[in-house]
Amino acid sequence: MTKLFHATPENCMPTKRGLDQVYSTLPVMVFALFYVPAALLMAFVLLQTYAEKAEEISDRILRISSRMLFALMMFFVLAALSHPLPNKLVLARSENTTILSFLAETLNAPAVSTLGPIIAVTAIYSSFLTFYLGSNEALVGLLKAASPELVNIVGDRKVRVLLVVFFFVTIWLAASLEPPIISAIADLFAPFIAIILFLLPMYAIRTVPALAKYKGALSNIFVTIAGLVTVSATLRNFF
Repeated sequence: MTKLFHATPENCMPTKRGLDQVYSTLPVMVFALFYVPAALLMAFVLLQTYAEKAEEISDRILRISSRMLFALMMFFVLAALSHPLPNKLVLARSENTTILSFLAETLNAPAVSTLGPIIAVTAIYSSFLTFYLGSNEALVGLLKAASPELVNIVGDRKVRVLLVVFFFVTIWLAASLEPPIISAIADLFAPFIAIILFLLPMYAIRTVPALAKYKGALSNIFVTIAGLVTVSATLRNFF
């Protein structure tokens, strides 16, 4: 792993190109840290279990898990960026190759080759649960709100089964077609996620009476600026 960290003071100095690259990758980083669907389900379970203490417990869980997720993500980012052959990173991206496969092939590291499949399966499983659970509940809620009569006729159980089939077919097609997922994240999903994750909560704090206690926090300024910068980075990538 010592090959990964070969930086010198000269090449560690921030440059205009480096800052521009960081700015351009903000949408992907936001997507990588997006776990709102799982957090919503967790908050619901904690509220049913701990009642008044639910907010305190959920804050502690989210604080610890966010730090762990950020540390893990930055490890892979720094490991990839400090690779001695950056031109191969461009080739790996064009071939839609994962970072674990890329590092295992180019570094000839047995540890990466061994741990790669384990990390990949764990990441896929956790990501699937994160988005599937939240998306499934969201679609059920939308169907009930848009056409409650249809849901009553079909039945809640059958609706959920149909949604499982829908997700299975959609995921199967996506895996078979193997689209350039990084570009799709940066261009299509990231702006909506940035708005949902950063800007909508700040708007809700200003307008919803139940959230008035969160007004005036310094973190609100950071969240708003981060959301605006991320959305602007997404719009910039279109031009």
